[in-house]
Amino acid sequence: MRPIVFMLALLTGADEPKIDLHQYLNETRHLVRVAKYDEALERCLWFHEHAVEEDPAMVGVRGSFALAVWNDLAKKYSPARTALVETRDRSIEKLLTGKGESIDFLDVRAINDLLNESAKTTELFEQLDQKQPKLAKSMVNVAKNDLFAAKRFDLLKKYLYPIDEAFKEVHKQYDDLYQAGSKDWQQGASIRALAKDEFERDCLQLIKLAIESNDLPGAIEVQKNALRVLDRESIRKAVSPRNP
Repeated sequence: MRPIVFMLALLTGADEPKIDLHQYLNETRHLVRVAKYDEALERCLWFHEHAVEEDPAMVGVRGSFALAVWNDLAKKYSPARTALVETRDRSIEKLLTGKGESIDFLDVRAINDLLNESAKTTELFEQLDQKQPKLAKSMVNVAKNDLFAAKRFDLLKKYLYPIDEAFKEVHKQYDDLYQAGSKDWQQGASIRALAKDEFERDCLQLIKLAIESNDLPGAIEVQKNALRVLDRESIRKAVSPRNP
């Protein structure tokens, strides 16, 4: 449902005003706090469906802060939880029938995380592996934390090997995020710290995958390359030639 200002613009023939989407989301959060649940749900649904149309740069907010507001509402208002689950399930159906896109998988994973149902992300990835392998390959980095948690090393090896290529991708992601932090004078330090933490996690995952795949040389190579970028104790202790 569109906000009333949009409807008035359509009726009068005027150009649609540019909405402040951050303000819109803050107002929605306020409606949750003051228990105006019906209106808050309408706004959550509108934001999810239309925010990116209004401003493509809102894709990250749509999949994080906006869903968090919706989830807060869902904890207090059961129709909001029902709508959240139905939204996720529609995205799953689209993906499994070949009509979905990467944003649908991102939605599913984000909602599953909020609902503490990460096993459903692994289940969906398994189905995509069978029905939509190209999409599965493009989404493996989105799903990999859930796949590691589920110890699905078979799927991880299928889509992340060769291990040296997977490391190159992890390294590039680190470089991109770190450089972004270097350009942000307000939040640069926290962004660079996040880049280091994610690089450490990703490298440890690749080392674990190599070990579980009986690829000790691959594990050692990832370790060696990772330490050239970031010297952390967890990486140094992750594997050794004598004690994998």
